[in-house]
Amino acid sequence: LDNEAAEANNEASVTTSDGTTYYSTLAEAIAEAEDGDTVTLLKNIDVTLTATSTNAGHFDINQSIILDGQNYTIKVIGKDQAVATYNIHVINVGADNVTIKDLTIDGDGVSRHGINVYHATNVVLENVTSENNSSTGLTINTSQVTANNFSTNGNGSTWYSVDVGTGNNDGSSFTLNGGNLQGGLLGVSAENGASVV
Repeated sequence: LDNEAAEANNEASVTTSDGTTYYSTLAEAIAEAEDGDTVTLLKNIDVTLTATSTNAGHFDINQSIILDGQNYTIKVIGKDQAVATYNIHVINVGADNVTIKDLTIDGDGVSRHGINVYHATNVVLENVTSENNSSTGLTINTSQVTANNFSTNGNGSTWYSVDVGTGNNDGSSFTLNGGNLQGGLLGVSAENGASVV
């Protein structure tokens, strides 16, 4: 297949120093990516949330990669009934040096958090929108996140749209350089010694 046909028939690609490989699903592309690779979303996608455990992500990023959304949207359309009682995030980041850029996440009131960052440093969000999640657009646990032009709205939490530092003095930090945080009385919650700039 040429590149145009490959992009039309697949959700995502992984680019390495050796070239680009196409995958039928974004989940497969993320799972196959290695440190230093770029995963590129090729179209708007609808997802039915599933996970192997509660408080996990539908998409788990456990490598130091770039996820380039190319201004497309991941839209949640439901949850697998087998895991109906699980709290599932759209994206869970568990690795250092991850960048997510040019992406919109629409949780449709189903996902727990749009993006959950857990035990990760130097995570960068560039031109990302996370909206309509049942709790927050972004939660940061024992992690350091810098967001450039990050927006969130329509989330279910009545207190905050971004939750920073939910552990005991966990050293979490959140730096926001532009964007629009809507929803919740406090906007950003900084707990247990967390830093917000």
